[in-house]
Amino acid sequence: ADPPVIPKLREFSVFNLGRLNGFEPVHAAHVTRLALSLFDQLAKRHGYGQEERDCLWAAGQLHDIGASVDYYEHHRHSQYIIESAGLAGYSRRELALIAVLCLYHRKGMPTADDLAGLTRKGDLERVCRLAALLRLSEYLDRSRTQVVSRLTVLNAGGKKVVIHARVRSGADARVEIWEGQRNADLFEAAYDCKLVITAG
Repeated sequence: ADPPVIPKLREFSVFNLGRLNGFEPVHAAHVTRLALSLFDQLAKRHGYGQEERDCLWAAGQLHDIGASVDYYEHHRHSQYIIESAGLAGYSRRELALIAVLCLYHRKGMPTADDLAGLTRKGDLERVCRLAALLRLSEYLDRSRTQVVSRLTVLNAGGKKVVIHARVRSGADARVEIWEGQRNADLFEAAYDCKLVITAG
């Protein structure tokens, strides 16, 4: 059989949509890396697999593309751009999940009304838990200068989750830590815990 014309179709479609809408590849890649690191470290707590991880990766890359329309409501614009444009290689369900994760990467609490196309048992919880990881990672790169280089989950069980933010040598991450802690409401609700962010 002939090899596929586009070997990594999902990756190609995500980056193509990002480029068409002027995404910032460095910021998008960093937020995505932080979010996936949290996903992997909290795997025992959320219990999700490759499908959710792939959707979180795509949402991390595309969360800000709506800024090409309007910055202040860019989360909503990101959602409809993704839904309207589609992403080759992703199922309709995966597309719906990616779009709704982008919708909630800044603020708000997902509700069942937001889950058009998502009908599996536990989907609202799934959206909340994944969006919480994306949102926290977004705020931990608030200045878009990648001052928080790595995240380590020090305590992943019980009613208290401690996340340590490794700060780049000589950098000041006080704004990022403050923003991350201030916007921890979705994470705390989704994972039923108190979130503490330390830095150093």
